[in-house]
Amino acid sequence: MQPTTPAERRLLAALTRADPADFTEGTFIVSPKLPGEDDETLRLRPCFVQWLATAGPGAPRLPPTGLLVRGALIHQPGAPGLSLEGCTLAQDLGLVACRFRAAPVLRGARLRSLFLNASHLPGIVGDRLRAEGSVFLRNATVEGEARFLGARIGGSLDCSDAKIRRSDAKALSADGVQVEGDVFLRNATVEGEARFPGARIGGDLDCTDAKLRRPDAFALNADGVQVEGSVFLGNATVEGEVCFVGARIGGAFGVERSSFVRPGNDALALHNAIVKGGLFLRQDTRVDGRLGLSGASVGSLADEPACWPAPGNLDLARFDYGAFLGKGVSAAERIRWLGLQQDVKRGFDFSPQPWEQCAKVLREMGHASDARAVLVDKEQQLRAHRRQERRIDLAAARLRRRIDTARPPRSDRIAAQARIFLASLHTEQRYFADRLRDAVTPERLQFPTLTGAIQREERHAATQAARQAHLPWLGARSRTAGLWWSLLGRRVWDHVLGIAVGYGYQPQRALFWALGFWLTGALVFAMVDGRDGMMPNNAFIIRAPEWVRCTHPAGQPIELSQPARLSEPVFGGRPATGVLTTGLQRPGERSVDCFHRQPEGADYPYFEPLSYAADTFLPIVDLHQQEYWTPNRDTWEGWTGRGYLWLHILLGWALSLLAVAGFSGIVKSD
Repeated sequence: MQPTTPAERRLLAALTRADPADFTEGTFIVSPKLPGEDDETLRLRPCFVQWLATAGPGAPRLPPTGLLVRGALIHQPGAPGLSLEGCTLAQDLGLVACRFRAAPVLRGARLRSLFLNASHLPGIVGDRLRAEGSVFLRNATVEGEARFLGARIGGSLDCSDAKIRRSDAKALSADGVQVEGDVFLRNATVEGEARFPGARIGGDLDCTDAKLRRPDAFALNADGVQVEGSVFLGNATVEGEVCFVGARIGGAFGVERSSFVRPGNDALALHNAIVKGGLFLRQDTRVDGRLGLSGASVGSLADEPACWPAPGNLDLARFDYGAFLGKGVSAAERIRWLGLQQDVKRGFDFSPQPWEQCAKVLREMGHASDARAVLVDKEQQLRAHRRQERRIDLAAARLRRRIDTARPPRSDRIAAQARIFLASLHTEQRYFADRLRDAVTPERLQFPTLTGAIQREERHAATQAARQAHLPWLGARSRTAGLWWSLLGRRVWDHVLGIAVGYGYQPQRALFWALGFWLTGALVFAMVDGRDGMMPNNAFIIRAPEWVRCTHPAGQPIELSQPARLSEPVFGGRPATGVLTTGLQRPGERSVDCFHRQPEGADYPYFEPLSYAADTFLPIVDLHQQEYWTPNRDTWEGWTGRGYLWLHILLGWALSLLAVAGFSGIVKSD
């Protein structure tokens, strides 16, 4: 092949002489900088480059470094661009700082290394490319798609500082590529989708300082990628979704000082990914969109509260991790982190697994109290979700009753309003919306039509007959009332469990409540006793003359009553007589103190408020106070003490049973 352009003649002469002085570090310099669009003096025909690179008939022998050219315009008017499809190159091919007017085609080509650094290309087709070394696109500008589908690269794929632009389409396509070394997108600008699904990378995937932009779509798609090393997204700016669904990463996944923007959708998705190292999300990283970690598994999690997404934009379902590193280890911070999920408040079904996983990790790290606090929060969220389901069922029952018991056209209007209401529910409330629709049933929400006038009249007649029998209305009211009471009972029971024993995860709370009720009871009974509201809990004693006389002021005449049966023994062994006598109670003295002054009452046990409160509060404890003392029903203070006594006993039984259930784990949801 004969050269036709000045650049081809110079290059051919240099290769024929094989003079090292014609080359700079093995590279033939056509121009020290990127040539212009139509500089004929720097033009190399694509067929001429192919002839030299493939050692065509009559081609000069290339230097050991291969064919390395800088600053050429690769173009031939009216002819296709550079095509090395299926060709085998024994050495390197370097077209550095060259301008291509058509995308070079290297489909199925075999070579050692490919250098396209600082070149300007309208695209590149490298499907099934086989490179023993590396492929370099450093500082290159690609105004189209750079395709390396199924390529095999023995070294690295280096796109550092490159600019690849193909907005709203695939810009860098490396589906199924196998790279033995690293993939570099350092400081690269990709406008369009960068694709690595199914790729295998023997080293790292480094996107430090990268700028990836494809709003409302995938900016970086690495579904199913296998990276033996780590993934770095430090100081990256991404507009669109970064997707590593199902990825397998042997090292760490580092995100620092980066920004991910895709409001309303997944901004950073690692669903079902496996990261053997740590997941780092820190140093002012911003996630404006959803952070999807469902089904993912990482060795450790190192995140910072400032880097968490907005509420409702965190997906932690089945997310597995081994430890927390750095900040955000306390229960309060982790509970706030768990509260960022798409939870019951936003209308999604509730999954307790994220709380249980967090508690497990905290417990293994030695934070047992924080783990229990997380489990308590799980119970609160779970029970709140169940109450919300009850409220939806109650709303559905009320709606059914309104529709079924109303007469046309009012029933039709109610059905229409119900349909409008259900249709207006936000998509994030779809769980409860679907539950409400299923409860109401579609038949109740159909609009009447002109052709269905006869059916409407028939329904009206049937409704009237049912009204006369009162059966549907009573049944609907019964169902509604049952759901209302069920909801009320669940709400009360949930609050009692949470306050008393922390839903079984903090049963020691029952001890503090018991201590509080015990001291409160002691105070109440002490006040009742101080106001002369206690009396002996013995029928014989309260009818004895000594006690009767001590209940009246000193000097006040009283008549002692006769016992019901003369043979009935009384206090002191002496029967009461029907004679007149006087009271013994001194001014300001309590009846109990007066009774203890008497010889017959000196040996009677004294009233101890603390012991009495414990004896009546604890079911299995007998301190012999309740059998000797009881509030006096003849005084207002005594009636008050008796009312509190029954409450005190009831609280003691209830709290004791809750404590036993809490320590045994019966009340736990799991």
